[in-house]
Amino acid sequence: MRKPTASPTAHGPGVRGTAVVALASALIPFARASDPAAAPAFACRPGGVPHTVGTEVSPPERRIGQFPFVDVFSNAPLPRNVIQAAADQVTATFKADGAERGQGMSPGSRLKLTLLDDSGFATVYGRRTAGVTLGPSEVSLPLSSVLHPNPSTRNTIAHELIHIWQKWTKGNDAQVPGVTTEGGAILVGDSTEAREAPHDSDLSYVGARLAQLTPAEASRALNAGRTESSLVKDGTCIVRDEMVGGLFVAWLGQHHAGGAGVSAQLADVERRVGAGVTFPQAWVQQFRESYAASLQGFLTFLHDTQRNPSQRLAQTPWALP
Repeated sequence: MRKPTASPTAHGPGVRGTAVVALASALIPFARASDPAAAPAFACRPGGVPHTVGTEVSPPERRIGQFPFVDVFSNAPLPRNVIQAAADQVTATFKADGAERGQGMSPGSRLKLTLLDDSGFATVYGRRTAGVTLGPSEVSLPLSSVLHPNPSTRNTIAHELIHIWQKWTKGNDAQVPGVTTEGGAILVGDSTEAREAPHDSDLSYVGARLAQLTPAEASRALNAGRTESSLVKDGTCIVRDEMVGGLFVAWLGQHHAGGAGVSAQLADVERRVGAGVTFPQAWVQQFRESYAASLQGFLTFLHDTQRNPSQRLAQTPWALP
């Protein structure tokens, strides 16, 4: 899920003009954090992704393009060059995300990209949702994100495609904490945006929130024990947990990264979980300490930087100007 919107991860078929009640727990929406109504400080409250998201009827859609890696569906006619550009961007971003995680595309891998007109997308997923991961292989975006691409929309796409990689790697997410899953996605997405527009309002908003983050607030998010599915189903804490998770993963990369980056390290944890190792065991095997010890180290870091936000956010996408 991404901050300018919200990202649910559906485990079922795509939305095809029918009610998708069964997908409510599977969606991974991305909510726009820069929307003042989306995330007041770090409070958990209604206004994130409601548990009913995805239960509305989706506008009818049809396949409008078939490419080597991507099938494009839409509820609106689009020029061929726009369809091609959208497919090319998704393919390139998916490969870049995979490279960051130390993973490559398998032969025969395919993604479904669903583009809905903005009003239809908002009806189904909510006004503050920027993108949605539906199941293991589908991403849904509003048309404006491909008609008017910018650093923020590229952030959304990178973020959502990380969720696809996560699903392909770990399978069932029942063991993996949602705050870590979302943290890995927001770090990649926001890093993508920061390379183009380091002072974008989205990034500044998150930076301002994280500069104020207290260890107690972070502890509530980190120790809630929510999986990705439960985060999305609840919907009231996902923006908070996404931002806290992003800073946790960034800190993890700075303090525990070996030769590979932190995205590759998290991918290794997910790979082990997908192979049947428990999450606590997989974490120790990768980071050489327990998950609880990592969380405590992060909370200590927050305590030590409470009065020095510039130090806290240095070398992150949310670095203060």
